[in-house]
Amino acid sequence: MKSTLILLFSLSFSSYGLSNKSNLILSEIQKSIARDFNISNELKIVEEVEYVDKVVAKNKVEIQLDQIRIQAQKKLGLPTDRPLSGKERVELLKEINRQKIKANKEQAQKKGLAKSSNWMDSKIDEQQNWQEKKKAQIKSWEEEKKKILNNWKVDKKRYQKEIPQYKQSLEEIPVPKTKTIKVKQVKKTKIKVENFKDYHVVKGSLDLDIKDQGQRPTCASFAGVRAIEIVLAKQNKNLSLSEQYFYFSSKPQCQTSPCQRGGSWVYNGFMRSKSSGDYDIPLRKSCPYVKTQKSSNDTQIPLATGCQRGVAKLDSFYEVRNHDSILKALKDDHPVVSGFKLSDSFYNNDGYVFSTNQTKLANDSHAKGHAIVLVGYMKLPKSLESKEGRFCYLTANSWGSGWGKGGHACLSERWVDQYRYDIPFLAVSKASAK
Repeated sequence: MKSTLILLFSLSFSSYGLSNKSNLILSEIQKSIARDFNISNELKIVEEVEYVDKVVAKNKVEIQLDQIRIQAQKKLGLPTDRPLSGKERVELLKEINRQKIKANKEQAQKKGLAKSSNWMDSKIDEQQNWQEKKKAQIKSWEEEKKKILNNWKVDKKRYQKEIPQYKQSLEEIPVPKTKTIKVKQVKKTKIKVENFKDYHVVKGSLDLDIKDQGQRPTCASFAGVRAIEIVLAKQNKNLSLSEQYFYFSSKPQCQTSPCQRGGSWVYNGFMRSKSSGDYDIPLRKSCPYVKTQKSSNDTQIPLATGCQRGVAKLDSFYEVRNHDSILKALKDDHPVVSGFKLSDSFYNNDGYVFSTNQTKLANDSHAKGHAIVLVGYMKLPKSLESKEGRFCYLTANSWGSGWGKGGHACLSERWVDQYRYDIPFLAVSKASAK
């Protein structure tokens, strides 16, 4: 046996239907927070036990369950010196049943009433096959997990070398001038984070591949497209849409003649798609994204002919202006496109971005704007609440998987308050595709 540290503020991800990849991202973020803030009082040492080659953390509840299992073993006539694994129980019960079947068969033969034991054996074999299949699945995931973590590590080296290029690509987010945008009403009673589960992830949002905007100021396009892709993924429509087109769509002043100034916000692109009578957003493969900038031609017009082959559109979005409405949107499984000025901690982070040691905004590229999509929230440990707030927002960035943990991080409530742009964030509630 060996020991490990388990966060008390974490839950069993699988109990809420998350995928292995989502589970991995969340657990890696939590491990970083626990390590870097030395919150040993909110950790505990637990023993690991083997169950079909799967590591399971024992806590007080599981100890009680072990006692119940031992009592059940006693009733079944099995050993009671320790809780048996599923495989051990199956093998012992199988042997006991074989002995009973043998005895019954001998007795039945004497009475001329011999019966086949094939049904019982087949059921026992079926359970054993299930155990072996589960074992193979666990082994397969462990191998996949190693590959994912290694890929993150490799891409982080690439990302760290290219941080200066990402900084140079930042531009001020243009403040949208609109009076007609829909605002989703939130009840006057404030949402209490304490009433939420320990975390919530917009369905399927952590399963999409992280993309890389490269050296262009197209972050808002990536955030907007990802929000639409997430909503479509909930409909089992897994599409990779074109950021190249959406950036063009978001800048109406740069669609017929070239523009020099970069940067955009998603509002115009959202409105154009929503108002479109047909599907307007093409697939990425039809309208490929170009990572490098073109001098004096920010939207890179004219676009390729494939950019006219729309397959998806946005149907509904609304404003969210404060934490209550943002949390409500995320809880409703609506990804939220957001805009921030950036701190040093945003560039170099290990899965979380906190306000700690960030005293003011820088006056250079650090203070320019960046758009990202919020895809969930996670409650923070009590010891961090006074400095960082009650929760952090889970986000997906567009700088490759080397940023944060596989391209994801958690932004603390306090950091968001300090660095957010003074504009309404936009939640995507409905989209459709062919």
